[in-house]
Amino acid sequence: MTSNIRCGCCGYNYQRRISSAKKPYHFWSCRTKQNKGAKFCPSKNIKEWQIKEIASDVLGLADFDEEQFSKEIDHILTTEFQLDFVFQNGKVVQRTFERHENPRKVEWTDEMRQALSKKLKGRKREKREQKSNHDTRNDK
Repeated sequence: MTSNIRCGCCGYNYQRRISSAKKPYHFWSCRTKQNKGAKFCPSKNIKEWQIKEIASDVLGLADFDEEQFSKEIDHILTTEFQLDFVFQNGKVVQRTFERHENPRKVEWTDEMRQALSKKLKGRKREKREQKSNHDTRNDK
């Protein structure tokens, strides 16, 4: 799909990336946004499985087929939460996609955040105390 996904905000191609999460996954991101930052291109990243799932639906396939995709799709134009599939014959099919939030941000309650904050502050305090005890021993 390289060079087939184009940014609707700035016109540059999207590039395939791999996340740095514990369970890495592939996603596509605008080259301008990667290199210059979000203030130069406000486009959205999209996970590869989402593109393949939507492309399969657009092509009327049960599973994604790279060869069929290349035969029928000229390019995909992205806009905010929308993919425009431009076929070789000029036909355009639009589909929306959902942004999937980081599960930690969604599932964490205020109580959980406060408990973690307290735990981390306690660790910092312990390290400071250990360091001051270590420094005191070295002075003797």
